[in-house]
Amino acid sequence: MAMAGDPYYAPPELLYRSVDGDWSRRRVACDAYLLGSLIHFFFTSVGFTQALLARLHPTQRPNEWSGTFEAALPHIRQAFNETLRTFRAALAQRMPAPLADELTLMVEQLCEPENTLRGHPRNRRFVDTQFSLERYISRLDALARKAALQRAS
Repeated sequence: MAMAGDPYYAPPELLYRSVDGDWSRRRVACDAYLLGSLIHFFFTSVGFTQALLARLHPTQRPNEWSGTFEAALPHIRQAFNETLRTFRAALAQRMPAPLADELTLMVEQLCEPENTLRGHPRNRRFVDTQFSLERYISRLDALARKAALQRAS
């Protein structure tokens, strides 16, 4: 199988049939994407894939596209940037700007359309940890603790 799970949540490269031959790497790249999508969903009630696809012209969506993933990438990139702008604007209405910026950056890095660029920039240079989620988990934990302290005071 090219992917495990529902394609409704799949990262763009898999929707456009650009399948990494290394199943293990493909799986962890999907995990990174899904964490970013979950963060997006938590604040918007819409998964990142659905938000991204909604911003593509119908002829540019995976089911209608007959070209390669690389040829679709400029359209995907434009929709990706629009999705991030909308996400950031939604966050700005609910929280301080630094927090909105940080969450938007996490989603940007985790949901990057090109899986070779996905993940934390400091991890990308290491093949074994490119898609490690530890930095994001630590940061989300710190943000949750900070929010809890602010609510308690």
